[in-house]
Amino acid sequence: MIAMLVVMKPLLGHVSMLYIDGQPGPIRNANSQTGNGRASVAGGCGGANTFGANGKGLLIDGSKVKLNINYAAGHQSAQNAFRMAYACGDDLSQDALESIGSVLTAAQHSCTATAGGLPADYIDNGKDGGVAAPNAIITGGYEVECELPLQNNAAVQQCTVALIDQRDWGGCVDVDLQPATVALPPSPPPAPLIDNAGSYYFTKAGIIDTSASSFTCCGLESGYLEVPSYLLSASEVTARVNAQAIGCRESDDILAPTTASFEINAPVVMKNEGSSKFEGNVQMAGQPFTFIVEGKAVSFRNIGDKQPIICDGETDSEAKGLRLGGNDGSN
Repeated sequence: MIAMLVVMKPLLGHVSMLYIDGQPGPIRNANSQTGNGRASVAGGCGGANTFGANGKGLLIDGSKVKLNINYAAGHQSAQNAFRMAYACGDDLSQDALESIGSVLTAAQHSCTATAGGLPADYIDNGKDGGVAAPNAIITGGYEVECELPLQNNAAVQQCTVALIDQRDWGGCVDVDLQPATVALPPSPPPAPLIDNAGSYYFTKAGIIDTSASSFTCCGLESGYLEVPSYLLSASEVTARVNAQAIGCRESDDILAPTTASFEINAPVVMKNEGSSKFEGNVQMAGQPFTFIVEGKAVSFRNIGDKQPIICDGETDSEAKGLRLGGNDGSN
C-alpha cells in the first residue's frame, strides 16, 4: 500500500466494481477482501493484471454469478453498457477478459440485469452489449447475473469473472473453479475483527481523478478522517472528516473557474456493513460522498450524478508517517 501512496500522479478513475453479499470472491483491484474496487480506466480489471492479486474465491463449474459495478460522476454517454466476461486457464490478464471470446450473452448464458435496482434488458451485441448505462452513475449501480459456461474441468481451474464497459473499463473477481462433481468446502470461520480507530491522513498521492475529459476535480491534499475508539461489535461509529481542498471548480459547470477552496469539518455516521467494514455518507462541496473504512484503510467516492468538484480518494493508517501534503490539524 505504501508503494502506491508515494506515487505522486493522481490516479484516473471512471468505473468501480462494488462488492455485494454473495459474490464469489474479492474484487481484484480492491484494497480489502470485501472492499469496493478502486475507480479506474486502466482496463477490464481496473488496472490489476495479476490473478489473485487481492485473493480469490471458490465456485462450482456452471454456477450463476452476480456482480455489481457503477460509473463515477459525470460520464453520461448513449454508448455506455456493461457486459459480463468470463475466462479460465493460464491467461487471466485484462487482455483476455476484454476479448470478444470472453463475452457472456443472454441467449447462451441466461444473463439478466438490473439498473438502480430495477429490471433492465441485457442486450446481446458483442463487446458493445450488456446492460445499458447511458446515465452513468446511478444509485444502486448496475447488476448483472449470468450462468457461467461449463468448463467440464476434472481438477481445480483458475477463472476470472468481470463486468466491463464498451471502452474496456471494468472490474473483476478471481476464483478457483471446482469440478461440477465436487462440493464446495465449508466456509472458513469469520476473519477476526480489526480495530479501525485512528487518524487517516489525506495525501496528494491518494487522489483518484474521476472527472470527465472536459472537467477537472480537486483533491483532498491535506486533513484527515478521524475514527474514534469504539467497541468492535458496534453497529455504528461516528467518525469526523476534517480536510481542505484548494484550486477547485466553483460549481459542476464545465466552464466554472478553479478558484474555490473548501474546508470540510463534518461528522460521518458510519454503519457496520459486516466484519470490520464501516460505511457512511457526507456532503463535500455540496455533493454526496460515501466513506468506507475497513482493515485500517479508507476510501471515499462521489455518489452523485454531477461532475465531481472534489475527487475521490483513498488512504490508510500508514499515511500519517508519510505526510505527503498532509496536515495533522494543529494549525
